[in-house]
Amino acid sequence: MLTHVGRFGFTDKLIGTHHLRHENGRVILMTRNYFQILLKQRKQTMKKISLILILCFISLSAASNAQAGTVIGGSELLNSSSVIKLEHWLGLSDVTFTNIFTKQEDSLAPDFHTAVNGKGPTISIMRVSSYDFAAVDPVTGTPKIATNVVGGYNPQSWTDGNEYTLTPDLKDRTGFLFNIDDNLVLRQDRDEDLEWSIGKYQTYNGYAFGPTFGSGFDLYVDYYLNSGDSRLNSYTSDNPNLKPFESFGFGLVNRYVGGFGDHFDIYEIEVFTVSGGSALAVPELETYAMMIVGLGLISFISRQRINAPT
Repeated sequence: MLTHVGRFGFTDKLIGTHHLRHENGRVILMTRNYFQILLKQRKQTMKKISLILILCFISLSAASNAQAGTVIGGSELLNSSSVIKLEHWLGLSDVTFTNIFTKQEDSLAPDFHTAVNGKGPTISIMRVSSYDFAAVDPVTGTPKIATNVVGGYNPQSWTDGNEYTLTPDLKDRTGFLFNIDDNLVLRQDRDEDLEWSIGKYQTYNGYAFGPTFGSGFDLYVDYYLNSGDSRLNSYTSDNPNLKPFESFGFGLVNRYVGGFGDHFDIYEIEVFTVSGGSALAVPELETYAMMIVGLGLISFISRQRINAPT
């Protein structure tokens, strides 16, 4: 028997050999035995879903608790937060970053190359400042000065042969540029159908250049290591909200100055070798899917109405 009596809370009552349930504004009357069967089935289903959620949680926890990287040789630019970001962009955990070059007041490009040439994969990181044309002082009408920590990852050894390191194969295009303050990473363009294949220009190895990336240049540091430019060509954003080529011609610091790039002053430069590390544990999409399904089933069961006849 099913009778509608208006909206009221969820309650259960036993009336003789029958079970009376008030649920979502309805009254459901069923035999006590049938109610016990439904209750047992629901408990079994909840146990299965709970097990799925526990397994998903263990998988997600293993990914988030990966060992943090280590910085050797000290740093004014790397802290725990930036190390985590770099490891995420590298796709590695427990990486060792060893400082092999720190810009001094009298440092020049040849000093940079003496320290870093032939040392394998490196991260070059620098603190820069430039005019922020999107933030104009309302009183003076002049743009404010923005400070950012930016840099790039060179997966190959630096040289000073005055030539590009070219990566025509897509599998070798693993270099990237970054702006830590904006949480932005720009990777080598991987569109193999490009007529000029600008993504193949990984770095420029010039004796009179500091750490320089891309064609054009995407990131350039001058001979005196105190100023640079950025005009994105070979490196584009992998941000799903920024379509390919929307970063073309923009600067790494002020990306809205389309087509002109930007110029900046450099206050600090540090270069680190990148060694060790293990593949970052990233949960499979199926793990997230199972967790979502499990939560959905719990929600469904908690809301479902028992429409069983007596």
